[in-house]
Amino acid sequence: MNLDLVQIYLNENDGGVGGETKEEVIPEDGIFHLGANNPSAVQRFARRARRVIKSGAVLPRAKFIDYIATRITGKDKQDFSMILSGRKGSGKSYSSLRICMQVADAVAEKLKGKPEDYFTMSNCCLLEDTEGINKLIKTAGKHQIILLDDAGVAVGSRDFSTTKNKNFNKLLATCRTQRWMILLNVPAKSHIDKQIRELVDCWGKVYMPLHALGFNILKINSVEINESSENKPYMKKYIFKDKNSRPRKIDLWAVQSPDEATAREYDVRRDEAAQKIIEQQMTGEEAPELSKREMHRQNMLNKYSERIIQMINDGKSASEVVRKCPGLSDSMLRTLRAELGV
Repeated sequence: MNLDLVQIYLNENDGGVGGETKEEVIPEDGIFHLGANNPSAVQRFARRARRVIKSGAVLPRAKFIDYIATRITGKDKQDFSMILSGRKGSGKSYSSLRICMQVADAVAEKLKGKPEDYFTMSNCCLLEDTEGINKLIKTAGKHQIILLDDAGVAVGSRDFSTTKNKNFNKLLATCRTQRWMILLNVPAKSHIDKQIRELVDCWGKVYMPLHALGFNILKINSVEINESSENKPYMKKYIFKDKNSRPRKIDLWAVQSPDEATAREYDVRRDEAAQKIIEQQMTGEEAPELSKREMHRQNMLNKYSERIIQMINDGKSASEVVRKCPGLSDSMLRTLRAELGV
Protein backbone atom coordinates (compact mmCIF):
# COMPACT_ATOMS: atom_id res chain seq x y z
CA MET A 1 0.00 0.00 0.00
CA ASN A 2 1.28 3.45 -0.88
CA LEU A 3 -0.04 4.98 2.33
CA ASP A 4 1.83 7.17 4.76
CA LEU A 5 0.02 8.13 7.97
CA VAL A 6 -1.11 6.10 10.97
CA GLN A 7 -3.98 6.98 13.27
CA ILE A 8 -4.81 5.01 16.41
CA TYR A 9 -7.54 4.98 19.02
CA LEU A 10 -6.92 4.22 22.68
CA ASN A 11 -9.85 2.40 24.26
CA GLU A 12 -9.93 2.41 28.05
CA ASN A 13 -12.32 -0.54 28.12
CA ASP A 14 -10.43 -2.67 25.63
CA GLY A 15 -8.66 -5.34 27.62
CA GLY A 16 -8.54 -7.86 24.81
CA VAL A 17 -5.26 -6.67 23.30
CA GLY A 18 -2.26 -7.67 25.37
CA GLY A 19 1.46 -7.33 24.78
CA GLU A 20 3.50 -7.11 21.62
CA THR A 21 2.88 -9.35 18.65
CA LYS A 22 5.81 -11.15 17.04
CA GLU A 23 4.73 -10.24 13.53
CA GLU A 24 3.50 -6.76 12.68
CA VAL A 25 0.37 -6.63 10.53
CA ILE A 26 -0.38 -3.23 9.02
CA PRO A 27 -4.11 -2.51 9.46
CA GLU A 28 -5.78 -1.49 6.22
CA ASP A 29 -7.64 1.35 7.94
CA GLY A 30 -4.44 2.62 9.59
CA ILE A 31 -5.74 2.09 13.14
CA PHE A 32 -3.60 0.23 15.65
CA HIS A 33 -5.65 -0.96 18.65
CA LEU A 34 -3.27 -0.85 21.60
CA GLY A 35 -5.45 -1.93 24.49
CA ALA A 36 -5.83 0.07 27.70
CA ASN A 37 -5.20 3.81 27.64
CA ASN A 38 -2.12 4.06 29.86
CA PRO A 39 1.40 5.53 29.56
CA SER A 40 2.82 2.33 28.07
CA ALA A 41 0.33 2.55 25.16
CA VAL A 42 2.39 5.33 23.57
CA GLN A 43 5.53 3.22 23.82
CA ARG A 44 3.72 0.23 22.27
CA PHE A 45 2.57 2.45 19.44
CA ALA A 46 6.08 3.80 18.87
CA ARG A 47 7.55 0.29 18.77
CA ARG A 48 4.94 -0.91 16.27
CA ALA A 49 5.37 2.09 14.00
CA ARG A 50 9.15 1.67 14.17
CA ARG A 51 8.93 -2.00 13.17
CA VAL A 52 6.76 -1.10 10.17
CA ILE A 53 9.23 1.55 8.96
CA LYS A 54 12.29 -0.61 9.68
CA SER A 55 10.79 -3.41 7.58
CA GLY A 56 10.73 -1.08 4.57
CA ALA A 57 6.93 -0.78 4.55
CA VAL A 58 5.07 2.53 4.51
CA LEU A 59 2.71 3.62 7.27
CA PRO A 60 -0.99 3.66 6.29
CA ARG A 61 -2.75 6.94 5.57
CA ALA A 62 -5.11 8.16 8.27
CA LYS A 63 -8.80 8.68 7.68
CA PHE A 64 -8.25 12.25 8.82
CA ILE A 65 -6.24 12.98 5.67
CA ASP A 66 -9.19 11.87 3.55
CA TYR A 67 -11.49 13.98 5.71
CA ILE A 68 -9.43 17.12 5.00
CA ALA A 69 -9.39 16.37 1.26
CA THR A 70 -13.16 15.82 1.25
CA ARG A 71 -13.73 19.01 3.21
CA ILE A 72 -11.82 21.30 0.82
CA THR A 73 -13.23 19.66 -2.33
CA GLY A 74 -16.81 18.87 -1.23
CA LYS A 75 -20.11 20.60 -1.82
CA ASP A 76 -20.02 22.55 1.45
CA LYS A 77 -17.24 24.80 0.07
CA GLN A 78 -15.09 24.75 3.18
CA ASP A 79 -11.39 25.32 3.82
CA PHE A 80 -9.12 23.90 6.50
CA SER A 81 -6.40 25.45 8.68
CA MET A 82 -4.03 23.76 11.09
CA ILE A 83 -1.06 24.72 13.27
CA LEU A 84 1.64 22.26 14.33
CA SER A 85 4.04 23.14 17.15
CA GLY A 86 7.25 21.45 18.24
CA ARG A 87 10.66 22.29 19.61
CA LYS A 88 13.50 23.19 17.28
CA GLY A 89 15.00 20.03 15.81
CA SER A 90 11.96 17.88 16.60
CA GLY A 91 11.23 17.32 12.91
CA LYS A 92 7.98 19.28 12.84
CA SER A 93 8.83 20.73 9.41
CA TYR A 94 9.26 17.26 7.92
CA SER A 95 6.04 16.07 9.59
CA SER A 96 4.24 19.09 8.13
CA LEU A 97 5.70 18.39 4.70
CA ARG A 98 4.54 14.75 4.79
CA ILE A 99 1.01 15.75 5.84
CA CYS A 100 0.77 18.27 3.00
CA MET A 101 2.00 15.72 0.48
CA GLN A 102 -0.57 13.18 1.64
CA VAL A 103 -3.47 15.65 1.53
CA ALA A 104 -2.39 16.58 -2.02
CA ASP A 105 -2.47 12.86 -2.94
CA ALA A 106 -5.98 12.54 -1.52
CA VAL A 107 -7.21 15.70 -3.28
CA ALA A 108 -5.76 14.46 -6.58
CA GLU A 109 -7.64 11.17 -6.18
CA LYS A 110 -10.92 13.01 -5.62
CA LEU A 111 -10.50 15.55 -8.43
CA LYS A 112 -8.85 13.15 -10.92
CA GLY A 113 -5.69 15.23 -11.10
CA LYS A 114 -2.05 14.92 -10.07
CA PRO A 115 -0.67 15.64 -6.58
CA GLU A 116 1.63 18.34 -7.98
CA ASP A 117 -1.49 20.20 -9.17
CA TYR A 118 -2.23 20.93 -5.51
CA PHE A 119 1.11 20.95 -3.70
CA THR A 120 4.65 21.75 -4.81
CA MET A 121 7.62 23.39 -3.13
CA SER A 122 6.29 26.71 -4.45
CA ASN A 123 3.47 26.32 -1.91
CA CYS A 124 6.00 26.46 0.96
CA CYS A 125 6.72 29.90 2.49
CA LEU A 126 7.99 31.55 5.62
CA LEU A 127 5.24 33.53 7.31
CA GLU A 128 7.54 36.57 7.61
CA ASP A 129 8.11 36.56 3.82
CA THR A 130 5.51 39.12 2.76
CA GLU A 131 6.71 39.09 -0.85
CA GLY A 132 6.40 35.30 -1.05
CA ILE A 133 2.98 35.34 0.61
CA ASN A 134 1.63 37.98 -1.81
CA LYS A 135 2.96 36.03 -4.80
CA LEU A 136 1.33 32.85 -3.50
CA ILE A 137 -2.04 34.56 -3.03
CA LYS A 138 -1.96 35.92 -6.59
CA THR A 139 -0.82 32.76 -8.38
CA ALA A 140 -2.14 29.72 -6.48
CA GLY A 141 -5.44 28.23 -7.66
CA LYS A 142 -8.23 26.42 -5.82
CA HIS A 143 -7.81 23.47 -3.46
CA GLN A 144 -4.13 24.22 -2.83
CA ILE A 145 -2.19 22.83 0.11
CA ILE A 146 -0.11 25.63 1.69
CA LEU A 147 2.78 25.02 4.10
CA LEU A 148 4.03 27.95 6.18
CA ASP A 149 7.29 27.30 7.97
CA ASP A 150 8.13 29.61 10.87
CA ALA A 151 11.93 29.64 11.08
CA GLY A 152 11.96 32.41 13.69
CA VAL A 153 14.50 34.41 11.70
CA ALA A 154 12.86 37.76 12.44
CA VAL A 155 12.76 37.53 16.23
CA GLY A 156 14.76 40.74 16.55
CA SER A 157 12.42 42.75 14.34
CA ARG A 158 10.01 45.18 15.99
CA ASP A 159 7.48 44.30 13.32
CA PHE A 160 7.88 40.52 13.76
CA SER A 161 4.53 39.66 15.37
CA THR A 162 2.44 42.13 13.43
CA THR A 163 3.98 41.09 10.11
CA LYS A 164 3.29 37.41 10.78
CA ASN A 165 -0.27 38.04 11.91
CA LYS A 166 -0.95 40.39 9.00
CA ASN A 167 0.24 37.78 6.49
CA PHE A 168 -1.70 35.02 8.22
CA ASN A 169 -4.87 37.12 8.10
CA LYS A 170 -4.43 37.63 4.36
CA LEU A 171 -3.92 33.91 3.86
CA LEU A 172 -6.96 32.98 5.94
CA ALA A 173 -9.14 35.37 3.93
CA THR A 174 -7.88 33.85 0.66
CA CYS A 175 -8.15 30.35 2.09
CA ARG A 176 -11.93 30.66 2.45
CA THR A 177 -12.59 31.72 -1.12
CA GLN A 178 -10.04 29.40 -2.74
CA ARG A 179 -10.77 26.44 -0.41
CA TRP A 180 -7.19 25.85 0.60
CA MET A 181 -5.66 23.82 3.38
CA ILE A 182 -3.11 25.89 5.33
CA LEU A 183 -0.64 24.22 7.68
CA LEU A 184 1.57 26.48 9.77
CA ASN A 185 4.31 25.07 12.00
CA VAL A 186 5.80 27.05 14.89
CA PRO A 187 8.21 26.31 17.77
CA ALA A 188 5.48 27.25 20.29
CA LYS A 189 1.84 28.21 19.89
CA SER A 190 2.46 31.40 21.88
CA HIS A 191 4.37 32.71 18.82
CA ILE A 192 0.99 33.28 17.15
CA ASP A 193 -1.42 35.92 18.41
CA LYS A 194 -4.31 34.66 20.57
CA GLN A 195 -7.00 35.90 18.16
CA ILE A 196 -5.29 34.09 15.30
CA ARG A 197 -5.00 30.87 17.30
CA GLU A 198 -8.75 30.90 17.83
CA LEU A 199 -9.42 30.99 14.06
CA VAL A 200 -7.71 27.73 13.07
CA ASP A 201 -9.54 24.43 12.84
CA CYS A 202 -7.06 22.37 14.83
CA TRP A 203 -3.81 22.49 16.78
CA GLY A 204 -1.20 19.78 16.71
CA LYS A 205 2.04 19.23 18.59
CA VAL A 206 4.98 16.87 18.32
CA TYR A 207 4.12 14.67 21.30
CA MET A 208 7.03 12.25 20.96
CA PRO A 209 9.87 13.38 18.64
CA LEU A 210 11.37 10.32 16.94
CA HIS A 211 12.72 12.16 13.93
CA ALA A 212 16.01 10.23 14.01
CA LEU A 213 14.04 6.99 13.58
CA GLY A 214 12.11 8.29 10.57
CA PHE A 215 8.83 9.41 12.15
CA ASN A 216 7.17 11.54 14.83
CA ILE A 217 4.17 10.91 17.06
CA LEU A 218 1.70 13.81 17.08
CA LYS A 219 -1.32 14.79 19.11
CA ILE A 220 -4.12 16.79 17.43
CA ASN A 221 -6.69 18.95 19.23
CA SER A 222 -9.48 21.30 18.27
CA VAL A 223 -9.72 24.82 19.72
CA GLU A 224 -13.06 25.51 21.37
CA ILE A 225 -14.27 28.86 22.77
CA ASN A 226 -16.11 28.76 26.10
CA GLU A 227 -18.43 31.77 26.01
CA SER A 228 -19.51 31.22 29.63
CA SER A 229 -15.88 31.68 30.75
CA GLU A 230 -15.17 35.05 29.09
CA ASN A 231 -14.45 33.44 25.69
CA LYS A 232 -11.56 31.42 27.12
CA PRO A 233 -10.18 28.94 24.57
CA TYR A 234 -9.62 25.33 25.57
CA MET A 235 -8.34 22.23 23.83
CA LYS A 236 -10.04 18.89 23.27
CA LYS A 237 -9.43 15.89 21.03
CA TYR A 238 -10.29 16.56 17.41
CA ILE A 239 -13.42 14.71 16.28
CA PHE A 240 -14.41 14.35 12.63
CA LYS A 241 -16.63 12.12 10.52
CA ASP A 242 -15.37 9.47 8.11
CA LYS A 243 -16.87 8.73 4.68
CA ASN A 244 -19.61 6.66 6.36
CA SER A 245 -20.49 9.63 8.63
CA ARG A 246 -19.18 7.82 11.69
CA PRO A 247 -17.51 10.05 14.29
CA ARG A 248 -13.77 9.53 14.63
CA LYS A 249 -11.52 10.77 17.44
CA ILE A 250 -7.80 11.32 17.04
CA ASP A 251 -5.55 10.05 19.82
CA LEU A 252 -2.06 9.73 18.31
CA TRP A 253 -0.49 9.92 14.87
CA ALA A 254 2.73 8.43 13.61
CA VAL A 255 3.90 10.70 10.80
CA GLN A 256 6.64 9.25 8.63
CA SER A 257 9.41 11.52 7.36
CA PRO A 258 9.45 12.37 3.62
CA ASP A 259 12.00 10.77 1.34
CA GLU A 260 15.54 12.19 1.45
CA ALA A 261 15.41 13.94 -1.93
CA THR A 262 12.18 15.79 -1.08
CA ALA A 263 13.51 16.72 2.38
CA ARG A 264 16.73 18.14 0.87
CA GLU A 265 14.82 20.23 -1.68
CA TYR A 266 12.60 21.57 1.07
CA ASP A 267 15.59 22.47 3.27
CA VAL A 268 17.30 24.34 0.42
CA ARG A 269 14.21 26.42 -0.38
CA ARG A 270 13.55 27.19 3.28
CA ASP A 271 17.16 28.27 3.89
CA GLU A 272 17.07 30.55 0.83
CA ALA A 273 13.88 32.23 2.05
CA ALA A 274 15.27 32.62 5.58
CA GLN A 275 18.48 34.14 4.25
CA LYS A 276 16.52 36.65 2.19
CA ILE A 277 14.62 37.83 5.26
CA ILE A 278 17.83 38.13 7.29
CA GLU A 279 19.45 40.22 4.54
CA GLN A 280 16.40 42.50 4.40
CA GLN A 281 16.68 43.15 8.12
CA MET A 282 20.43 43.78 7.98
CA THR A 283 20.03 46.31 5.16
CA GLY A 284 17.13 48.05 6.87
CA GLU A 285 14.52 46.93 4.38
CA GLU A 286 12.12 45.58 6.99
CA ALA A 287 8.94 47.49 7.69
CA PRO A 288 9.30 50.66 9.81
CA GLU A 289 7.75 50.98 13.25
CA LEU A 290 3.98 51.13 12.96
CA SER A 291 2.02 54.31 13.55
CA LYS A 292 -0.79 54.38 16.14
CA ARG A 293 -3.39 54.13 13.36
CA GLU A 294 -1.61 51.16 11.79
CA MET A 295 -1.33 49.45 15.17
CA HIS A 296 -5.08 50.01 15.69
CA ARG A 297 -5.80 48.64 12.21
CA GLN A 298 -3.72 45.54 12.96
CA ASN A 299 -5.48 45.00 16.29
CA MET A 300 -8.89 45.32 14.67
CA LEU A 301 -7.85 42.95 11.90
CA ASN A 302 -6.60 40.34 14.37
CA LYS A 303 -9.67 40.67 16.57
CA TYR A 304 -12.51 40.97 14.07
CA SER A 305 -11.44 39.55 10.70
CA GLU A 306 -13.48 36.36 11.12
CA ARG A 307 -16.56 38.26 12.33
CA ILE A 308 -16.35 40.84 9.53
CA ILE A 309 -16.09 38.21 6.81
CA GLN A 310 -18.98 36.20 8.26
CA MET A 311 -21.30 39.20 8.70
CA ILE A 312 -20.60 40.62 5.23
CA ASN A 313 -21.18 37.19 3.67
CA ASP A 314 -24.46 37.01 5.62
CA GLY A 315 -25.58 40.28 4.02
CA LYS A 316 -25.21 42.50 7.09
CA SER A 317 -24.84 46.24 6.53
CA ALA A 318 -21.71 48.21 7.37
CA SER A 319 -23.46 49.91 10.28
CA GLU A 320 -24.44 46.53 11.73
CA VAL A 321 -20.87 45.29 11.47
CA VAL A 322 -19.53 48.39 13.25
CA ARG A 323 -22.09 47.98 16.08
CA LYS A 324 -21.01 44.38 16.62
CA CYS A 325 -17.28 45.25 16.66
CA PRO A 326 -16.47 47.65 19.53
CA GLY A 327 -13.68 50.06 18.64
CA LEU A 328 -14.19 49.71 14.89
CA SER A 329 -15.06 52.87 12.91
CA ASP A 330 -16.74 53.19 9.52
CA SER A 331 -13.50 54.29 7.85
CA MET A 332 -11.49 51.49 9.46
CA LEU A 333 -14.13 48.96 8.35
CA ARG A 334 -13.71 50.14 4.75
CA THR A 335 -9.94 49.67 5.08
CA LEU A 336 -10.30 46.18 6.53
CA ARG A 337 -12.85 45.12 3.92
CA ALA A 338 -10.48 46.13 1.14
CA GLU A 339 -7.65 44.18 2.77
CA LEU A 340 -9.82 41.11 3.40
CA GLY A 341 -11.41 41.23 -0.04
CA VAL A 342 -15.05 41.30 1.19
